[in-house]
Amino acid sequence: MGNLSASRCTPPLWVAAALLILKASAGWLQFLVPQAVAGTHEASQFSVPSGSPDEYMQAGAEFARELDPNVEISYRDSQGGSLSVSRVEGNGIKCIVRVSPDTGEALRPLGRFLNDRIEPKAQAMFAMAHEIGHCKLRGAFLNRPDGRAADASVFSWLAQEAAADVYGILSVERRLGEKIPVRQAVIVSRMLTSASR
Repeated sequence: MGNLSASRCTPPLWVAAALLILKASAGWLQFLVPQAVAGTHEASQFSVPSGSPDEYMQAGAEFARELDPNVEISYRDSQGGSLSVSRVEGNGIKCIVRVSPDTGEALRPLGRFLNDRIEPKAQAMFAMAHEIGHCKLRGAFLNRPDGRAADASVFSWLAQEAAADVYGILSVERRLGEKIPVRQAVIVSRMLTSASR
């Protein structure tokens, strides 16, 4: 009887080993989890492009950087069209453009109506300048001389699009000259896009 009660009190060797492994694993997790979280946080600070831009989008990006040297441009294969956002950083505003690496996708749905009206390089330049125009409009409302900030959303979406179009058209015409009919092409394309909806 004495031997039986003693064997119940002493755990088998494999149980003791398993407990030791669990304790060691818990210690390693306490060490590794902060490292993993720090690594994840650090990785989120960077934008990793997933697409390689075609030659026209490369030219459009160079043009966008001339219009706003601080613009951040990322190419996303899954991004249909172009999108811009503005982020307040310190005393300034950072313009961020997310765009498809393919010119045809970057200009969707306007591109199908611009084809054969203006060349692809001018289309890409317009697409990028249009997004910079959105950022400039938001910047004008966020950076007020009296120190107050307003939001560009006080304007309707159509008014914002029209303002961005005007900025894009004038920027491209200033670069390429008025011989390239950007103004007429964009106006006609916008009308055709509206009529097809």
